Amino acid sequence: MRPDCIGSRAAGFSITLVLATFAGDARAGGGPPGIWGSFESPSGAYSLRIVPEDEYMRAGARYTLSAKGEDVWSARRPYTLQLASVADNGWVVGTANRTSARRAPDTGKRKQFFHVVILDPKGKETLNETIERYPGPSIQIGVPQLRPSASQVLVDTENDRVIVRGQDDHTPGDPRLDFLWFYRLSTGESIKQYRPITGRSSMFDHVRVILGMQTVKGTPLMLIHWLIPNVGARFTLVAPNGDEVWRLDLNEDYRGLRLDRKRGLGGYLSQHPALLRTDIRGQFALRFFADDQRVTFEVQSVEGGKWEVREVSRGEYTEP
Repeated sequence: MRPDCIGSRAAGFSITLVLATFAGDARAGGGPPGIWGSFESPSGAYSLRIVPEDEYMRAGARYTLSAKGEDVWSARRPYTLQLASVADNGWVVGTANRTSARRAPDTGKRKQFFHVVILDPKGKETLNETIERYPGPSIQIGVPQLRPSASQVLVDTENDRVIVRGQDDHTPGDPRLDFLWFYRLSTGESIKQYRPITGRSSMFDHVRVILGMQTVKGTPLMLIHWLIPNVGARFTLVAPNGDEVWRLDLNEDYRGLRLDRKRGLGGYLSQHPALLRTDIRGQFALRFFADDQRVTFEVQSVEGGKWEVREVSRGEYTEP
């Protein structure tokens, strides 16, 4: 496996790392079935085309993986991936929300399902984890698999893992709780599932909403961007066991930003990310909005399994 195969480019725009997201020509329902998405690996070596059989994605889809213009494999699968990522070695990962075409005889309602899928370079499924999504609020507080939906998928070939970030939107009294699910890329084995909450920012608020996440090349660490309610940023480095090894708070970094009322801060940061790059071994770069600066940090492993983080450069931020 190549260690630099972390990412995806969706048709119409590029994505650093995976932030697997809707492709530029994707159809979210309404209109005839067509190409739902076309996703490329970071180097462009591989391209995946997804053609759904149903405009509402209740049925499956036809998948075709190509390399240098030649088809590597083509197959039907009983789901349509809405988030997908292709690695530079041909691995495909993604998630799907699916509604059954038939209504259940006892309730008259269609069942809903959430899929986490891993396909090897020959198109074989190494994972198709299927979870029933409950249609209404749950009476079980704190259960992470009640009504999951994914917002990001990271493929970390260097550490042989897949990371799914999502939310359970039907926990009573807690409309959004981020979760992280980890899988072994080569086998599909579930490694770990947990909800990352970094602690209280005030008497009443937890810092628990994740705005973005990347892996840091040359390390097993994840770099996570959090929202400090309601105008601040928190950046943490997290070890594979979930332990926080570094933290930086910018409590009012987003105060003064001119935001679109409809898209809000989340929409703004999706177009202007604070996590700039992590593809240089042992380094990561952040955008500080209040200071309008690009700041680069270096990460090194030290004795006792600990990590040392230091700032190595700082300069005016310029749009790419």
